[in-house]
Amino acid sequence: MELNIDNVKEYTSEKMIKSMEILKSELSSIRTGRANTSIIESIKIKVYNSNLPLNQLASINIIDASLININAWDKNNIDHIIKSIQSSDLGLNPTKDGDIIKLSVPPLSEERRKELSKVAKQKVEQSAIAIRNIRRSIIDEIKSNEKNSSISQDESKRMQQDVQKVTDTFISNMNKAGENKQQDILSI
Repeated sequence: MELNIDNVKEYTSEKMIKSMEILKSELSSIRTGRANTSIIESIKIKVYNSNLPLNQLASINIIDASLININAWDKNNIDHIIKSIQSSDLGLNPTKDGDIIKLSVPPLSEERRKELSKVAKQKVEQSAIAIRNIRRSIIDEIKSNEKNSSISQDESKRMQQDVQKVTDTFISNMNKAGENKQQDILSI
């Protein structure tokens, strides 16, 4: 899509949506004290001479607020799955029950909740930096178009304002998502 005065907001949004999706994915993988499949779905398991995410090797089911069952499709991968979960930084200890892996999600300590809250805040800030970098590159493109007389100075100003409005919206949405995750983490 070529950047012009009529589509500058859409162009900017398209570029920023990916950062928002990545943030949502990263926030959902942070543990909150309740069983949630997204905390383990993306754990990489070394099998078949490659690293595959857990959700491509097993079905993951929530049994109750503190228990997750993992049913590996290939029973030869059970030990690999257990080792990968244990070596992740989630602090979870899976147990083998026949062909099913049981994963008990213990309540978080106050100290661990605060650490995870800080991690969520860092992820939001990293995403905001990515959004600001996108804004900067689009504004540089607009200024370049103004310099080579493709657009007028007024059009350039208006386009830059539109880019800033879209940027503000995305950063606001990211901050809200981060605050919601932090509340989720800190609530018992």
